[in-house]
Amino acid sequence: MTTPQITSLLIAVLGVALAGYGVWAFRRASASSAWPMVTGKITACRLHEDHSEDADDKWNVEVEYEYDVGGHTFTSNQVAFGKDTFTVSGHAALRVADQYPLHSPIPVYHHPADPSRAVLEPGETKYAMGVLGISGIMALLGLGYAFL
Repeated sequence: MTTPQITSLLIAVLGVALAGYGVWAFRRASASSAWPMVTGKITACRLHEDHSEDADDKWNVEVEYEYDVGGHTFTSNQVAFGKDTFTVSGHAALRVADQYPLHSPIPVYHHPADPSRAVLEPGETKYAMGVLGISGIMALLGLGYAFL
């Protein structure tokens, strides 16, 4: 086998491994659509300017909330699967923050067997779909180049 073929096979293996993770993440996100809902409240919504080199007017929006299940209080910052912060432009950051006003009631969806796992936006996300798409492309390209 040549070096390009070995590299292609490694890309294919990475793609298949990433696809396995993507399927797991997608199934977990899908299952959250059936999770029980309780009413929680927003305890924090922070805006932080992103100072990385490639961030032109980018802001991180962090949302924290608390909720009660079975007499126990839980806290989380998980908005949706694959999303615990939003990275958006300055104007969009204000719109996102407006969706989560401090101390406002909010529907919280929690895992029935482990209420410490919760999200504000249940169901599949662009993140899970993106992982599946990218991993599939990696696997197909890797295999294609390895066996040309």
